[in-house]
Amino acid sequence: MKLFFAKARGFGEQAVRLCGHRFLVLALVLAISVGSVLCVPVIAADSTESADAMTTEAEPQKAVADMDAGRLVVSNLKAMEGATLALSEQYPGEIQPLFRVTVKADDAETVLCVPQGTTAAKAVALAGITRGEEDYLSVPDSRFVSDRLEVAITRVGYREYTKTFSISYKTETKYTADLRQGASKVQRSGSAGVRTVTYRERVENGKVVSTETVKDEVTKQPVNKIILKGTKVGRVVSEAPMSIELNSIGHPVKYLKKLTGKATAYTSDRGDSGSTTALGGKTQVGVVAVDPRVIPYGTKLWIVSPDGKQVYGYAVAGDTGGAVRSGKILVDLYFDTYGECSKFGRRTMDVYIIG
Repeated sequence: MKLFFAKARGFGEQAVRLCGHRFLVLALVLAISVGSVLCVPVIAADSTESADAMTTEAEPQKAVADMDAGRLVVSNLKAMEGATLALSEQYPGEIQPLFRVTVKADDAETVLCVPQGTTAAKAVALAGITRGEEDYLSVPDSRFVSDRLEVAITRVGYREYTKTFSISYKTETKYTADLRQGASKVQRSGSAGVRTVTYRERVENGKVVSTETVKDEVTKQPVNKIILKGTKVGRVVSEAPMSIELNSIGHPVKYLKKLTGKATAYTSDRGDSGSTTALGGKTQVGVVAVDPRVIPYGTKLWIVSPDGKQVYGYAVAGDTGGAVRSGKILVDLYFDTYGECSKFGRRTMDVYIIG
């Protein structure tokens, strides 16, 4: 029995040289097991006995070093010792198992054997493959490799491009007493605007996987088309000295205040009224009489009937009279002839204060 354990000890020391001291217990168990299975004769007690002296009842087995699989399979201690010495020259220190790893990148594969404890990122570096800033692996970078592991690299890139889109212009309609009712003309032609959008694509291994908008701006503003439509019904008694924007029935679009009330007409062609206004000016078309407490002198007005059929037009508050001061009428309009006054008579008018 003593000789048997001595022989087992010899096998153990041989195994330690391959496996390392941390695997001493495992090596001893292995030595005992091998000695038992192979039926090693008890012929020596010296632990340094040459492995060549070991014989078995069975035919001696050959060692198989399967380096293609990245691991070492050994059938007896002598073969283990030879393999250990061979690998030690390439990998100094305690021997570690070698794993076969396949690295795939750019439609190519690199196969290499790396020691146990190598991370996936390290294996890629050992394969001589350079990674971009955002390239990523099919496994975590920090994962330790295993035998026959495949690591694929996904190349990540970006590209930008722009597209332009047309912005339709609008058509505005403005009304003017400079044109007869029903007439129209284009005051300004319209032109489309331009909207420029910049997109950014994320490309992985040559394929677009996502698209995002990085900029969206109007690079050219649209210019609206303007059409003028006439509102003049017959003759405007008092033409405006400036352009006034009117709606479809001759009423101003922009104004400060609107008053509605009765209006009458007066003239000086028959001597019924003086030829001089209350302010000392000449009586004439475009100068109307008002109550200065309601409409101050010098106020600029636009006077038109509510339905737009009667347009007195532009006027300045520059005269007064008993009827307007009494509040019976809102405004008294001056005409050149008595016949025009008779035709106008007394009617409701809208008086717009425009300045």
